[in-house]
Amino acid sequence: MLDPAYLKSLLTLINDKHYTGMHAADLADELAPESEAPIEFTEAGHKFKYHMDEARQAGLIRQRDKPSADGWGLFVSVDGHWSFTCVALVLTPVGGEFLEELNKPKGIERLKNGLRSVGAAAGTEALKFGVAEVLKAATSGSV
Repeated sequence: MLDPAYLKSLLTLINDKHYTGMHAADLADELAPESEAPIEFTEAGHKFKYHMDEARQAGLIRQRDKPSADGWGLFVSVDGHWSFTCVALVLTPVGGEFLEELNKPKGIERLKNGLRSVGAAAGTEALKFGVAEVLKAATSGSV
């Protein structure tokens, strides 16, 4: 389930690095801190992966040096262990605009309402619709 506040935190961390970008391993350290178990075996690790996958597929983030590249720096080995490749992540123009709107007083609530109104749509489709709703409210001039 998409957590709007968590998504906002993720996008904010990436945005804080502006043009240099932020590496997925550094994001994981911030949002899914190390525990006794490897990240791939923790709830925090899977929450991180879910939100990164959704943000990437919704077009909110991309690799800095290879804008058209797939993925966000996660490598899953044959035995299921996770490692992170050294790619810098940045917000897309839509991701930057979306974060700007999320930072407004009603931003998170608009995203929640957009996600709710989609009903049975899952993951990326719901997030894409939620992003569209937030940005539509921005262009209509409501705060």
